[in-house]
This record gives sequence, structure tokens and C-alpha cells, in this order.
Amino acid sequence: RTVNSVIVTDAVGAIEWVNAACERQTGLTLAEIRGFALGDFLQRTSESHAFQKPLWDAIRLGQVFHYES
Repeated sequence: RTVNSVIVTDAVGAIEWVNAACERQTGLTLAEIRGFALGDFLQRTSESHAFQKPLWDAIRLGQVFHYES
């Protein structure tokens, strides 16, 4: 069990899976989030956009992205 949100996307940024912490923090279930465009989801649920360029770079390169706020 973790308090950190974990979001798994496909190569184009569509959400495939989120953990229970993400569901708790956003108030949305995996069923509601799955397939949602990550960029749209983050704009809707986050006030900080400083991490978005490194996030998209990691997705494009197929790398893991870590961010702590």
C-alpha cells in the first residue's frame, strides 16, 4: 500500500491503469480514468505543470517517470 499515485499509460499517453492511491487522491476510479488522455487528466487534477515536459519525454522514450511534490 502506498500514498503515492501510480499511473501507467500506453506509448501515446492513454491511461491503462492507476493504483488505489490515485483513485483516493482524485476521487475517480480506474473504470472512469482508463483510456483518458494523460495530459487532459493531469490538467484536470493537478495544479503543478512543471513536471509535464519531463513526463512526456519519459513516455516518448518508454522510460519510467518519478515525481514527488
